[in-house]
Amino acid sequence: MRSLKIVMLLSILAFCGILAAQNNPKPVSPVIVAKQNFLGQNSNIPTTTLYTPSVDGDFQIIFYGNARTNDTTCNSSLVSTFLWVDDFRSETVVVGTGPGGTGTPLNNNPVPPIHATAGNPIQLSGTYNAASCNASYDIFITVIKD
Repeated sequence: MRSLKIVMLLSILAFCGILAAQNNPKPVSPVIVAKQNFLGQNSNIPTTTLYTPSVDGDFQIIFYGNARTNDTTCNSSLVSTFLWVDDFRSETVVVGTGPGGTGTPLNNNPVPPIHATAGNPIQLSGTYNAASCNASYDIFITVIKD
């Protein structure tokens, strides 16, 4: 009789453990779906597809840019525009405008989280303005699916 109670108790504990594991799923980590670097840019960047989602989803775009020049008076710029389609219309956001200067980061405005629809690409285009000098730029982009 005692061994039956022990077996029943162990069975109940095992069953409770299984239920607890099913009710507490592990958190899902965001996934990097695309990375692209544009190094030494000194001209316009044509519209470039970064990622085309296969299903609708929410994404975060991480953008960082840096000017390559020793001229601290340089006022060239690279204006980067991200484009995508959400449930209602085509959307854009402009980031990364900024003057040159020794290792000066661009005005790295954060890109807000976006919702993109399946089959419609998330894209980047860039407009370069040499102005008083011919600085080049490095741009680093990561697309993360939330």
